[in-house]
Formats: sequence, C-alpha cells, structure tokens
Amino acid sequence: VACGVAKLEDAALQTSAIIGGVLASGKRTGLQALLDGKSRFNAQPRLLVAPKHSANLPVGMALVSLADKLRGLAILDGPNTTDEAVMEYAENFGAKRAFMVDPGIQYWDTGVSATVNAPASAWVAGLFAWTDNEYGFWASPSNKEFVGITGTTRSIEFLDGDETCRANLLNNANITTIIRDDGFRLWGNRTLSSDSKWAFVTRVRTMDIVMDAILFGHKWAVDRSITATYVKDVTEGLQAFMRDLKNQGAIINFEVYADIELNTASQLEQGKVYWNIRFTDVPPAENPNFRVEVTNQWLTEVLDQAA
Repeated sequence: VACGVAKLEDAALQTSAIIGGVLASGKRTGLQALLDGKSRFNAQPRLLVAPKHSANLPVGMALVSLADKLRGLAILDGPNTTDEAVMEYAENFGAKRAFMVDPGIQYWDTGVSATVNAPASAWVAGLFAWTDNEYGFWASPSNKEFVGITGTTRSIEFLDGDETCRANLLNNANITTIIRDDGFRLWGNRTLSSDSKWAFVTRVRTMDIVMDAILFGHKWAVDRSITATYVKDVTEGLQAFMRDLKNQGAIINFEVYADIELNTASQLEQGKVYWNIRFTDVPPAENPNFRVEVTNQWLTEVLDQAA
C-alpha cells in the first residue's frame, strides 16, 4: 500500500501534508491514508516507511503512532549525517514499534547512469519481507545481505569482537546500521523501546503476527452460542494453532487455557469469554561468545606419539 502527497516548497507545509489528516468528506490524506489499506485493498500495512521524511521528528512520531494502530513496525531513517546525530535523534523515541536505521545506502541508478544516495528504510523493509519469506516471520533480518546496494552514504567500520567499532556503538544505542562484510548487510536487532521486554524486533513482530493469526483464524467463534462445547472447541483450535507454530520453530513452547477467574457469570452474560495464550518466542543469537584459552595441558602428547 503506497500513498503520496504533492511536493511543496514550504517545509512546514510539506511535513503537515505528509503526516496528513481527515478531510471534511471523511477522506484520509498523507500517512493517515494507510489506515484505509484494509478496506480499499484488503491489505493491512505492516512495515511502514516514509523514506527520508521519517528523519523529520514530527513525521517519525506520526509513523510510530500509525504502527501502533496497525500492529506494524515503523522503520525510521536516521539523519544520515553523523553517529552523534542519529544517537541524539533516537533518544526522541521509546516505542517498541520504532526501528531506526542509519546511514543511507547507495545504488546504481540506470536512469541517470550514476551512483545515487537513498534513504535506507525502503530497502530495510524489503529485507524484512524477504526474511519473512525465506526464514519465517520470527527470524531477524540482521546479518542478511542486501541485493543491489553498492555502498553506504558514510563508512561504518565493523570489526569482529571489537565493542568500540562504529557498528557496535550504534547497535548499543539501539540503532540498526549497515556493514560491509561479504556484501552489505543489515546489522542490528533492536527497537527503540524503553522497555527491555520489547528490545528485540523479532519479539514485537512475533507477538503481532501471532495475535493477528489468532483473531483471523477464530472469526468463526464470534457470535456463537456460549456452551461447554464452544469453549472446548475454541481452546482446542488455539492449541492446534500454537502447536503448529512450535513445530515450525516460530515459538519454543506455549500454554492455552480459558480463564476461570475472568469468565464469571456477569462476563459471560455480556457475551465476553476470555482465553489466555502464553508462549515463549525465539530470540536472535545477537551476541555469541567464544572463550578461547591457550594451555599446555596436552603438550606432553608429542612425546607419547614419538615413543
């Protein structure tokens, strides 16, 4: 789903046009038009980008707000200037649906027959989609190679095992970057969430997609008569769905049950039935540690072999 706005000379008016709103006729404009994706195209946007413009704080905030409504991910461009500038910009956010990438990328534009600079967010969204298709929605796009990128708009050095290299310093500030290591790769797993529970983007997306699948797969359960068979059927359906996710490797384990405490007579009388679905997601191995030790423990074996 894509929406566009007219190009304006005034920067403030351009920002307002991009953020958009609702006209008197009820028509949504700018980014707000993404909310109509489901009703107009039967496609609900999940990976939200506003290339280049999301480096503007009001637009970035609007994109994150929309991501909350759509249960999506706002992929934000950094200022694309310096490490210090993007770290400062990232401090404006604390949302689990904010995922920032910096710097921008370079690619060969056949239209002008030259290398051009571009914001990274659209390319990152494409890498998320490719990762979903190849590895599953629970997999991280980090350490996956971009196709078509010829460079980055500023150099980001990456040195294996060096916590002080620029790539790791950006990651430590919850900023995803792009490194060159056997191709240009996305490097980083973290959202800008102020809550450590939602630090990994894989957890946020797994929770969203599981929730969406449950709601979609159990629409049949809406407005049915509340009977013992009904509760049993829904519970078994939820268990079967979660079992499939476990078998796919999307989750580690789960628990599903109708909530006895919440399912009181007064709640059931109002047509409300509650189920609890608990699961453990699969975290990315962000920081594997290898402890290497030199020892003389086996030195005398050379004598044994010589005997």
